[in-house]
Amino acid sequence: MQLIFAIDNGLLFSKALAAGQCMGMSCDWAKTSLTFRNVYKDALTPDKWDIGPSPYRFGTSQDDVKIIEAFGMEVINGTGVRRQVNQSSQVAEHLLQLEGTCVWGLEGPEGGHAMGFRQTDGVIDLFDPRMGLERSMNKEDLRDTLVRRIDDHYSDLLKWMGIYEVRRIIRRF
Repeated sequence: MQLIFAIDNGLLFSKALAAGQCMGMSCDWAKTSLTFRNVYKDALTPDKWDIGPSPYRFGTSQDDVKIIEAFGMEVINGTGVRRQVNQSSQVAEHLLQLEGTCVWGLEGPEGGHAMGFRQTDGVIDLFDPRMGLERSMNKEDLRDTLVRRIDDHYSDLLKWMGIYEVRRIIRRF
């Protein structure tokens, strides 16, 4: 996969920052991706990333759909899909079946990690708040990258997978 832009958050990112920070970053990427199609780092809005952790921090809600809606998007696959997973290859297969943009994540006994995924017109984007945005036009390339990434960094989260297919909310006044 080709690295489009890097984010240097390090491998301890999910454990070092507030719960929900990766959700905020992934929602920002998804919204920006839906708005501008090609997303580069300077199009993201870091001042909005705390929208993700706020509900977790204040105990008002840990509902990912509400966070997605706070970013001006709606979930188009109901309230999202939650699947039990125990192998990284299962995660890759679930994502590669999708067409469009989604915010997705893994959840294990000690926490979780949210990311973004987009597959349109033969172009596949993978956004990881730890690493940045990677792009490929080859499903095998994405599958290999995703399996390796999960096995190396997120294997402790292989319990549940949440997938939220999203689109922008168009407000008419």
